[in-house]
Amino acid sequence: MPSLSTPLNTVSQYKKWFMLMAMSISLGMTFIDQTAVAIALPKIQNIFHISPILLQWIMNAYLLTLAVFLTIAGRLGDIYQHHRIFVMGLIIFLFASIACAIAPNIGWLIASRVIQGLGAALMIPNSVVIIINIFGPDEKGKAMGIYVGSAFFFLTFALMLGGLLIQFFSWRMIFWLNLPLSCLSLLIVYYFFEPLAHSNAKEKIDWAALITLTLASSILVYAIMESSNITLFNFMVLMLISAIFFVIYYVLERHSDSPFIDISVFRNKLFLSTTILSIGMSIAPAIFIFDAIFYQNILGLQPAVAGFAFLPNIIFLMLASPIAGKIYDLYGYRTPVITGLLLVILGLLWKAIFAVYQNYWFLLPGIICFSVGAPFIQSPMNTAALSSIELKRRGTASGLLNAVRQISTSMSLAILTTIIVGSNHYLLTKFLTANQKNYPTFSVLKLENLLQNQMVKDVSLSANELTSLHHHASLIYTLAYSIGHYICSFFLFITLLLILGIFKQLRIDEKDFHGLE
Repeated sequence: MPSLSTPLNTVSQYKKWFMLMAMSISLGMTFIDQTAVAIALPKIQNIFHISPILLQWIMNAYLLTLAVFLTIAGRLGDIYQHHRIFVMGLIIFLFASIACAIAPNIGWLIASRVIQGLGAALMIPNSVVIIINIFGPDEKGKAMGIYVGSAFFFLTFALMLGGLLIQFFSWRMIFWLNLPLSCLSLLIVYYFFEPLAHSNAKEKIDWAALITLTLASSILVYAIMESSNITLFNFMVLMLISAIFFVIYYVLERHSDSPFIDISVFRNKLFLSTTILSIGMSIAPAIFIFDAIFYQNILGLQPAVAGFAFLPNIIFLMLASPIAGKIYDLYGYRTPVITGLLLVILGLLWKAIFAVYQNYWFLLPGIICFSVGAPFIQSPMNTAALSSIELKRRGTASGLLNAVRQISTSMSLAILTTIIVGSNHYLLTKFLTANQKNYPTFSVLKLENLLQNQMVKDVSLSANELTSLHHHASLIYTLAYSIGHYICSFFLFITLLLILGIFKQLRIDEKDFHGLE
């Protein structure tokens, strides 16, 4: 039976909701700098005249630091109190955002993004624990739902306002957006936070374990991020080095009186279920990337219109999050999680089946199912899992969950890219082989360029023949896109079976679980 902490909801009612606002703003900012910064990349590339690989590291520098330090930040919160580490992260994030906004060159910008990722890592796991700790058992689900939903609101706001600011002013404005939001969050914490009478300050940090874990995680995440740019041999070498550091870390922890990360949390079946769900749902960001390609290259939407095509995703994610939290408060975690998984699987299958019609409105029911289902999985399960962990280990648990989510998202993107791009390449090759007499001078690369509406010089083909080729290439990519969705839905079906198996083993009555909080 998971260890259940004593009630902590002694914070004044109105102060709780102000704190929730501050935590939601902080999560929204980290979302903005994970996603919305992508809007500014073309402008940055033109101004600094940089290669696509350097451009990629404007995103990767942030994501690498974020993934590596999430677990460490959660543990530091357990030792030194979560609000202190959160505020430290918020201040670091604020000054790093200013540094990004005034960056005179690409080196400065990438270095600032590294620091920004560190600030985000310090905030995310500790903000979750602060919410879990200050809200009572009947309000946790609602609070966590609002936390996630309002963060999506800030992301939507930033995507639209950021696009306008970049177009009419400067790419630097996307980073200046963080200044008023950070200051507002700091003011709320200063005036409304009531520290809980809890501290593990007597515990010492195992610096050898911390450094080893940082190296192991950094090499692992770097290898995954660069998997498409390096050879298989170099990738395997990096993975081997990472594994060696993880083994060293495990040995150090086995002989430590005060382990830096208490991996016994994985014995908690609720926490284990949440970890499995985090891995399963890591396909969501990867799906969004290929949706963007599909909207532009297949549906023919302009970039601005393609951006608005994602509004249903964000709106339904935003609306479903607080509803999922309320259902958790009323019925526990099983009902929303299983419902959410079924909706997400249905959404993926719908898109896979109806993609062949190459019509956005045919895809919309699947998009809505996916977007409604996702919050029903993550928010209730995170709330239940962290509530079942003893107070002094919640930061570690929160950091582990977020780190697993970040790393598995990178892996899912690499795997899904291999599946969709590989399927597309195979099917294009098969098509050209079967039609070699009609298109003897055409290659797979030319077909891919044709699909991306790039100029293809081939004087031997008429305009009608090029149009016909474009049509076939479009159908082939659509098939590859559907294959990716079918595989993702199968992966989530396996996740559902695993979760059902673990749920059967859990002997906690949900009403008793809520009452013991």
